[in-house]
Amino acid sequence: MCGFAGLVDPNRQVSNPAATVRRMVEVIGHRGPDDCGTWVAPHGRAAMAFRRLAIQDLSEHGHQPMQSNSGRWWICFNGEIYNFLELRKELEPRGHVFHGRSDTEVIVAAVEEWGIAEAVRRLAGMFAIALWDSREDELILVRDRFGVKPLYFGCPGQEAAMGRGEGAGQLGKVFYFGSELKALRAAWGQTPAINTYALRLLLRYQYIVSPWTLWNGIRKLMPGYCLRYKIGTGRVSLEPYWSAGRTLVEGAHNPLTIGDEEAVEALNHQIERSIKERVIADVPLGAFLSSGIDSAVVVAAMRKYTSARVKTFTIGSDNEALDESSDAERVAAHLGTDHHTLRVSLTEARDAVLRIGELADEPLGDASFIPTYLVSQFARNEVTVILSGDGGDEVFAGYPQHRFAAGMWAWQKAVPRCAAAALRSLFLDGSGSGLRGSPSNQGRRLGFDFTHIEQRAAKALRVLGTRDRIDFMAQWRNVVQRPDDFLQAGGSEEPPLLTPDFPIELLGQTRTECWADIAAYLPDDIMLKVDRASMAVSLEAREPLLDHRLFEFAARLPERMLIRDGRGKWILRQVLYRTVPKKLVDAPKRGFALPVAGWVVGPLRDWAEALISEDRLRRDGFFKPHAVRSAWQNLCKPGSSEVQMPFFGMWAILAFQAWLDRWN
Repeated sequence: MCGFAGLVDPNRQVSNPAATVRRMVEVIGHRGPDDCGTWVAPHGRAAMAFRRLAIQDLSEHGHQPMQSNSGRWWICFNGEIYNFLELRKELEPRGHVFHGRSDTEVIVAAVEEWGIAEAVRRLAGMFAIALWDSREDELILVRDRFGVKPLYFGCPGQEAAMGRGEGAGQLGKVFYFGSELKALRAAWGQTPAINTYALRLLLRYQYIVSPWTLWNGIRKLMPGYCLRYKIGTGRVSLEPYWSAGRTLVEGAHNPLTIGDEEAVEALNHQIERSIKERVIADVPLGAFLSSGIDSAVVVAAMRKYTSARVKTFTIGSDNEALDESSDAERVAAHLGTDHHTLRVSLTEARDAVLRIGELADEPLGDASFIPTYLVSQFARNEVTVILSGDGGDEVFAGYPQHRFAAGMWAWQKAVPRCAAAALRSLFLDGSGSGLRGSPSNQGRRLGFDFTHIEQRAAKALRVLGTRDRIDFMAQWRNVVQRPDDFLQAGGSEEPPLLTPDFPIELLGQTRTECWADIAAYLPDDIMLKVDRASMAVSLEAREPLLDHRLFEFAARLPERMLIRDGRGKWILRQVLYRTVPKKLVDAPKRGFALPVAGWVVGPLRDWAEALISEDRLRRDGFFKPHAVRSAWQNLCKPGSSEVQMPFFGMWAILAFQAWLDRWN
C-alpha cells in the first residue's frame, strides 16, 4: 500500500518537475514511510514520484517508479494484485523475466504482453495505477472496480469537461494526478476555488459523489475507469473497463440454477479463494472483527490459510447502546483468535476529532471515520496489513433499503401525486428529515427508542411521488433534504446521485438498490473512510468481499438467496453458520461505533462552536449563519421535538469547516 503523484507538462511550464512531484508525495508520506522514488521523462514533460509501504518483496526489486524490461513503460502502483502469482505463471513461459517477487513487475509485464485493456481486465485486486508510455508519450490512469484505492487528477484553472461517463476534453495546461487531494494542492501552490456543486452533495448525502471533489479543477477517477492523456493530441479521454450495473444485468440474464446447499458451498469456495490470496504478505497481518456477519466470515476463513493465530481487533466504549466489543469478544473466543479490544473514552478520541480536517483529506459527513481511525491506529501496533468485512452489505443486500425498496417502489407508484404531496405535508417535519412531533424524542422520554422506525417512516414519505427510480434512490439516501436551506449559493445545478450506464429497467428494485450503494456509497463514503483512516497510520486494509469474481458470482444468485424471511445476506449467513453459532452473530449490528454525537454537543461543544460561529460562517461565506446556528442550537437542546437537521448533516458541516481550516 502506497501513494504516488505525478504530472504531464506538454509545454514545459514547470521549471523543476522532479522537485514538484517530490513535494507532492511529501505531504502523503504517511501512505508510504518505507521508501521514496522519483522519475522524470528525458524530455522533461512527464514526471512521477512514489512513497512505499513495503508489504510484498521488501527488497529494492519492489522500488517504484518501476520501468518495464523493454524500457517502454514506467509505472507507479498503489494497492495489491491478488492474482499476481497466477498471472506470473502465464507470463514466464512467454519470455518475461522477473527480478523480484512484487506484483508491480507483473502489472508492467502484463501490459507489455496483452496491452492496457486486456491486462487490466485480468487484474484482480485493489489498485490505482499510473503508467507512462514512453513510445507514445501517453499517460494512462486506472482505478480498481470498486474504488477501494483513490486517484485524483486535474488542471489548475481549467475545468476539464469530463463528468461521470465516457468523455474527452482538450487540455493545454499542466495535468496533475495523485493518491490524495492534498498532493495536487501541494503542486499548485495555491488553494483552488470551492466547488459548490460538490458542497451540496456533501450536505445532502454525507459524501461527495464521484467524479466531483470540493476543489474546482480536480476530479476523482471513477471506479472501473481508465483515463488516457496523450501529449501529441492534448486530449484526455475517459473509458470504463468494468461496470457493477452491467455485471448485475448480465447476472440477471444468466442466473445460477442450483439449490441452496450447492450455492452455499460455491460461495464458500469463492470466499476462501479470496481470503487465500489476501493473506499473502511479508509483514504481520490481522483482521478487524465486529459482532456482525461480514467480518466474522472473513476471520473464520482466515484461520484455514494462516499458520499462526489470527490477530483480531475491535473497538468499544462505555456507551452500552453503541458498544459491541463484548459481542465481538465472544465471536473471537469461539474462533480462537488472538483478540485485542480498544476501549475508547473521549480522552483518547479527542485528538482524532480535533484533527478531522487533516486526517480525512476530503470532508466526509460519516462520523464513523473517528472509530475507524482509532481502531486502525490500535491495530498498527501489532500488524501492517488488516483484513475487513467491508462490502458484504452492498454485495449481498444487507441494508434495510435492499429489503424494503421493492415494496416501497410499488407502493409509491400506486399513490396519486396529489395524495403523496398531502401526506408529506401532513406528517413530515419542516426539514423533511423527520416526523412532526419527533416521536423518537417523545419515546425516549418514556424509555423507548423509536429513532430507526421514525427514520424509515420519514424515508417512506419522502419517496412518495418520486419521478423515477434514480430519484427514488436519491430521496431514500438523502440526509439533508433541502441543502439550499443552509447554503449561501442556493439554487445552482446539482449533479445527480447516479447516472446508469446500463438499462436500469432490466434489474429488479433490490438489485438496483445494491447497484446504487456499490456505485456511490461504497467508493465515496466507505472506501474513502477506510483508506484515509488506515493509511493515516500506514496500515494496509484489504477487503476480501470486494473481489470482482466473487461479485460476478453473487450477481447470478436468485434474489431469494440474498433476502429470505425478511432478512438480508441470507446466503452469507449460511456460510458463517457452518463455523459460528447463530446466537453469536444474529444480534443487530452496530459496527465500530462511538458516541461522537454526544461528545460534539457535550464536552467538545467549544470546538464545534468555534467552527460554526456566526462570525466564522459569515466570513467563510458558504453557509447561511442563521440557519446553521438555529439547527445547531436545536441539536444541543435536550429533548427537542423539532428536527431541523439530523446530526450527520451537522457533522458534514463541521467536517467541511475543519477541512477548510486546514487546507484553505
